[in-house]
Amino acid sequence: MEVFPLAKNMKLSIPFECYTNKVFFEKDMNTLKKNWHFVCLKKDLINHNDYISMELFNIPITLQNFKGIIKAYINICPHRYNRIRSKSKGNGILRCLYHGWTFDND
Repeated sequence: MEVFPLAKNMKLSIPFECYTNKVFFEKDMNTLKKNWHFVCLKKDLINHNDYISMELFNIPITLQNFKGIIKAYINICPHRYNRIRSKSKGNGILRCLYHGWTFDND
């Protein structure tokens, strides 16, 4: 028994290899990178210095509330390329764990 039986005259709209071929995957990733992506709700960053960190397309990012202004940054210190945020969420100033540099919303 098939879970989703196809009519005999119906063709698949997307060839199966599109789901398994690395070339198609890379093309899709390049297309997706150019679009907006939902990462959290505003209520997840309600307080000053609330943050969320994650990877999006293998790029570490962090979003932080700076007195009501929410900004997104690459989660890498420009000095030694150390991750600034090691936790996925929390509250605290934007400070590099390697040497203590702090960053504001600029």
